[in-house]
Amino acid sequence: FQFSNGNPTWDIKIVGGEDAVLGQFPHQVLWAYNGNVFCGGSIYNESTIITAAHCCEAIDDGFLLLDDTIIMAGRIDIDDTVNGQYITIKSYSIHPDYDGSSELHNDICLLTLDDNLVFNENVKAIGLNNETLVADTKCIVSGWGSLEVSVQFNLKMRIF
Repeated sequence: FQFSNGNPTWDIKIVGGEDAVLGQFPHQVLWAYNGNVFCGGSIYNESTIITAAHCCEAIDDGFLLLDDTIIMAGRIDIDDTVNGQYITIKSYSIHPDYDGSSELHNDICLLTLDDNLVFNENVKAIGLNNETLVADTKCIVSGWGSLEVSVQFNLKMRIF
């Protein structure tokens, strides 16, 4: 799992950053497919994950089975067998105005979990912004990613 310090990039992919620390982004989850990185998401509440519609589209189009996916919360390393929670997904709902275009307008999907997450210091809901941001406001982006452009993932949470 990685994060960025807010330096601008003009690449369409987020690569690099630095390793996150357990509990630093307790809202961040990994959506895994057959044990591999599939997509990321943020905890909205104990039973709902916010993710990208283009991720749910693979399920919607029949390329992946929802039953073959799982949410991993409360961890920063995919191989960590001590920390975290595994929760299966009951259903998903793609934004009704998402059209799959390259502009990714309305690229949002809600996942409903089969069971509730148990909140603790490493698993919490994301704080949603309700203020207007001015142009050039630096933001922190977190997610499961790679140190460099390649086909292999680092499989650790990163800060970009």
